[in-house]
Amino acid sequence: MKILFPPLKAGLFTLTLTALMYPSTDLTALENIAMVKGAFDDVDTVLANYRIPHHILTMKDLEDIEILKKYKSIYFPSGIEKPIYENINLLSMGTKIQSVNIKKDYYELNRAKIIDNLKNFIESGGAAYFSGYSFTYIQEAYASFEFFDGFPYMGIPGRIVSSLKNDLRKFSETSTAPLYISFPGWVTVKSAANSEVMADAEYETARGNKTGPITLLIKKGDGEILYTSYYSTVFSDFRRFNIYRVAGNQLFKKLEKIARSYGQNITGRIADSMMQGEFFRTYNFTLEKGNNTIYFLTEGDYYQVDIYDSRMALIQSIDRFDSAQSFDIRSGKEETCFVRLFPSGDKRYGIFALISAAGKRYFPYYTIIISAVFFLIVLISIIFLFRIFGRKKYSGRF
Repeated sequence: MKILFPPLKAGLFTLTLTALMYPSTDLTALENIAMVKGAFDDVDTVLANYRIPHHILTMKDLEDIEILKKYKSIYFPSGIEKPIYENINLLSMGTKIQSVNIKKDYYELNRAKIIDNLKNFIESGGAAYFSGYSFTYIQEAYASFEFFDGFPYMGIPGRIVSSLKNDLRKFSETSTAPLYISFPGWVTVKSAANSEVMADAEYETARGNKTGPITLLIKKGDGEILYTSYYSTVFSDFRRFNIYRVAGNQLFKKLEKIARSYGQNITGRIADSMMQGEFFRTYNFTLEKGNNTIYFLTEGDYYQVDIYDSRMALIQSIDRFDSAQSFDIRSGKEETCFVRLFPSGDKRYGIFALISAAGKRYFPYYTIIISAVFFLIVLISIIFLFRIFGRKKYSGRF
């Protein structure tokens, strides 16, 4: 069901508001998020600070596809495998080693099975976060990465300035982000096949300055992989984007389904939440010439939605108690618009998602319906013509 409101005009824009009404079962809390603990990327602490409910998986759990099927988003941070020294007992006296043996609880993982299960999870619509040294799982599954001189571990500690692109640029209010990487041997990616770069940077290595992606997205089947080389902080827009991009997977799926039902092309995706001490969040979207739609869905609190043109002139302010809304914006040229969200209450940390889509909206699945009607007309016409011209009358005696 949708409720249409009268169109509003402002400059190059015409804005139409639509409240999308979902069954209550579509707005359940995001509870099917999981992670594997990593020694170098403390995603557990980040998720806890962002108040994102999640389950902890063991490496052994990854061998069971039925366990992975329970989740829509899973984090595989850097350092998920135990180093070899944690799996052995060493007995020594003074400088002499007396014995070395494997611990009794040691379990040898079936890595091939884990890789197959990860591919199944992702390609079936799951969102997966990988960082740092966990890239090896992506590489074994898809051979996606190319490294400088074929060697991944060329990064040295230091400050870099990353250029933000695509959805990360839409998420942030700046086009660059200073990052500090505090450890040597961080993973330097040269490129990744069939990926979309969210941020890249020039940085120093032992073999001179290099330029490559810091965060990127890879689409596989119905799912998405986010890989990042940067995970040194808890609170930054860079880190925040990476975390919520994966956590918001379920909300993206719901909004994308609606946009695609109208035959629209999706042009931007943002997932985020309002944190303690924040009173609004601002994002920017690129509008194509013609009709564009901003879709909004929240899992919890309600929001006032303000939409601005590229000069930050207010087009419209909408304050309704709807968890799901859409806004049609007709633009006379390619243009940037800004969307600012204000929480209607004092609740915080509920995940919400925004997507932008380009193309006219007539009615859901109109392209399929029109194609089916056209096919039916053609089929009826062929049958009719066959009955008129294909029938032969015979007479005489045999």
